[in-house]
Amino acid sequence: DALLGLIDQAGIVGMGGAMFPAADKLRMSLRHKIETLIINGSECEPYLTCDDRLMQEQGVQILGGIRYLMQMTQASRCFIGIESNKPDAIEAMESVCRDEAGIDIVALPALYPMGSEKQLIEAVTGIQVPSGKLSADVGVLVQNVATCIAVFHALRFGRPLTHRVITLSGDALEEPTNVYAPIGMPISEIISQCGGLKSTPERIVLGGPMMGKAIHNIHAPVTKGTSGILLLTRQEVPHPKASACVRCGRCVAACPMSLTPLDLVGALKQDKLDEASSLGLSDCLLCGSCAYVCPAAIPLTEFFDWGKQTLQRQRLSEQKS
Repeated sequence: DALLGLIDQAGIVGMGGAMFPAADKLRMSLRHKIETLIINGSECEPYLTCDDRLMQEQGVQILGGIRYLMQMTQASRCFIGIESNKPDAIEAMESVCRDEAGIDIVALPALYPMGSEKQLIEAVTGIQVPSGKLSADVGVLVQNVATCIAVFHALRFGRPLTHRVITLSGDALEEPTNVYAPIGMPISEIISQCGGLKSTPERIVLGGPMMGKAIHNIHAPVTKGTSGILLLTRQEVPHPKASACVRCGRCVAACPMSLTPLDLVGALKQDKLDEASSLGLSDCLLCGSCAYVCPAAIPLTEFFDWGKQTLQRQRLSEQKS
């Protein structure tokens, strides 16, 4: 309880992008018996390299955070999942954890979206998390490498979460790099510290190109969940024109949650939210895989995002009633 209180006071959230409060996630997980701790170092989004650099340069701090998390959860084993296209990170973490009992490095295939919690659990342990259930229900807790570092700093030194490492990339940027930036700092100020812009970006994205959010204001602040700032040129941003669905089934094959996106989007176009929910809308990761492979260029992810938000508003309204 004391450790959870310190994590809460430090303002630590999931730094992989979800921004769910770390202390609340741990409290929810501790209602179950946690046997396995998985540290997410896969970083499957294109462009982003901040977690890769953290594993290469701050492996000792990551290990310190893992020890605290294992102490709190009483987990008997820990796996650090890293995609095989990050050999330097794998080597660095193996060197740090060589003498640690119960901690193993797992080289994962470089597939998107390997960084998703349910996909990572299945790839590392072979366990499938049932629909509507949490990872804690199968005895697993997943944390990001940057969250581990934040936990270590909070518990060892009493430091709150005030800074994070961010990837700056894109062809519109003069000097693509990783920076250690204060949370709340304007994006424009960070860009100027990295040599400025070569050209006017066609699109500014917070996060990765698949699951990130496009913004229009370059003076927007960095948040705790901002893993990347992408300044993309027109050549990097596709401009396809949407057409009618050709029923090719590529979206079904690409969906990591085994959903049928073509049926889901059909229900949402007709405002049939209950039907979309029964088809598994709540299980959608919003990973963008279906929209990426769609030859008709249908904005599937935008439909699913709208549907999930609408359902959430309905549930909140029902709870208030």
